[in-house]
Order: sequence, then structure tokens, then C-alpha cells
Amino acid sequence: TEERPFLKMESELWNSDHDFLTLWLDPGRIKTDLIPNKELGMPILKGHTYTIHIDSLWKSAMGRTLKNTLIKTFVVSERDDQKPAIKDWKITVPEANTKKPLSILFSEIMDVVLAKESITLLDNENNIINGSFSIAPKEEKLMFAPNMPWKSGNYSIKVASIFEDLAGNNLNRLFDENLTDESHDEDTLDVHTITFSIH
Repeated sequence: TEERPFLKMESELWNSDHDFLTLWLDPGRIKTDLIPNKELGMPILKGHTYTIHIDSLWKSAMGRTLKNTLIKTFVVSERDDQKPAIKDWKITVPEANTKKPLSILFSEIMDVVLAKESITLLDNENNIINGSFSIAPKEEKLMFAPNMPWKSGNYSIKVASIFEDLAGNNLNRLFDENLTDESHDEDTLDVHTITFSIH
């Protein structure tokens, strides 16, 4: 059993519905200039196979145990050292007078929990479009279904720069970035915009 790769936190990282738990690899071991990385190395290594084991005796908030022990095995690939590229996202636009969802196909798997907090849709008068988000099974596509039928016109998608991929790279900076480099971008809370039209 190996627990050291994960960051120990006082409170667990559950989403608001308490059905999604996030485990963070220790960032001190990922950032190459920090002491934990220099002393212990990377928490996971390229080409190695790892298994996450969730015991069936783990109880819910209601005291119920899992039906089965859950096991997830994965192989570590290349390190992701690229910022997410909005220009590579593919937007599928629905027809006017329907409530069909608009879809955003990302160029990589993104942080789906953060997506719902980072993305806002606006009409041509900058009014927020109310609706609900859903995620495709492979977590590469986000769908937005409006509460009211789409109207013909111009729209915009506002994406906060805090939106991250699974490696922690956001729209402004890399997770492991040399902060002393003069070319380093300030970590500002920018908003990126994508425009589209519905006919």
C-alpha cells in the first residue's frame, strides 16, 4: 500500500452532491523545484502501473457499505506540460427554437467538476443563459441544455482562466511553471471568450 503520493488534507475534497471525491497527488512532489520533489521524486512515474483500491467496507454518510471492493488500474503516460487550448475546442451548435444541448468537445480531458464552475453562456445582450450542464462518459465533452428554447442570434461562452485539465494546467499557466522566468504569465483571473451563432 502506498499513500505518500497523495496530499494529506484536513477535509476530504467532495463535490456539493457528495458523490465525487477528488484525490490530489502531492503538488510538492510534482513541482520540480520544491523540496519534496527533490527528496522523494515524482509521486507517479512514466511507464509504471498503479492500482487504486477502495475497500467494500468503506461507509457512506448514512452508514452503508459499498456492495463490492472497487479496483482501478492505470498506466502512467507522458507528462502533460501544455496549457489547455481553447482554439482547438469544437462547438456543436443546436438549432433555434429547440432545447437541444450545445456541446463543447475539448481537445483533452478536462476537470469536469471545475467546468461547471468556470463556464457561463451569455446571449448578445450579455444576459446569462440558464440551464444545466452534463458530461459525456469519457469526460472530453461538456453539454449545456438551456431551460428555455434557443433563440436565433449571437451568443458567447465565457471561460474563466482557472479552468484546468487533469494535470492542473489552467488557461493561463502550467501547473509546474518556472515563476522566476521573465516570460511567466501573471496568474490573473482572466476570462476567455468563444462566440457562436444560432439560426
